[in-house]
Amino acid sequence: GVSVVYLQIDYSIDESEYRTFISKANTKGIEVHALDGDPTWVLNDSTIKHQTRFFDWVGNYQLGAKSTEKFTGMHLDVEPHGLDDFYTKQNEYIENYQDFVIYAAAQSHALGLEVALDIPSWFDTLNYNTSYGTGGLYDWLLTSGVDEMAIMAFRDIGVGIEAAETEGIYDVSKYELEKAQAEIATLKLKNTE
Repeated sequence: GVSVVYLQIDYSIDESEYRTFISKANTKGIEVHALDGDPTWVLNDSTIKHQTRFFDWVGNYQLGAKSTEKFTGMHLDVEPHGLDDFYTKQNEYIENYQDFVIYAAAQSHALGLEVALDIPSWFDTLNYNTSYGTGGLYDWLLTSGVDEMAIMAFRDIGVGIEAAETEGIYDVSKYELEKAQAEIATLKLKNTE
């Protein structure tokens, strides 16, 4: 029942290992997405270095791979809130994150790949006031060019238990899911006009 695998990129592993793995996954109908990311990717001094290395590696890999050995997407786990000083430099890091998202979408799409981001379930509570304007970060992400977002809603239950006031996966992700559904419906409506 597995249809997609997120495969962590390790630059020390020979590309032939990736080719073999992806080819075998492909024969079973499993897509493989290149996975990487780190909170430091939003720091100006390291962003370009890490991003360039990752996108250059994937681009070069794709050029040298047969069609059955190619990645079909990128999955990026860049969590700026993981930085120790996130809350004292929140707006700066959010703007850097927005820069990263725009860059990642452009690079991924230039390679013909889908791009997905991991986001925490509480991203809808973050607001920004940056060169991208003002608003809610999650709402901005919906229009940023990213193809998919994986909501990190780490819980033991799917739906909350009201009596115990326990929030489940759905409860903490409800806003994101409903907002994404509304955005999809709006896009479908625009495409039929």
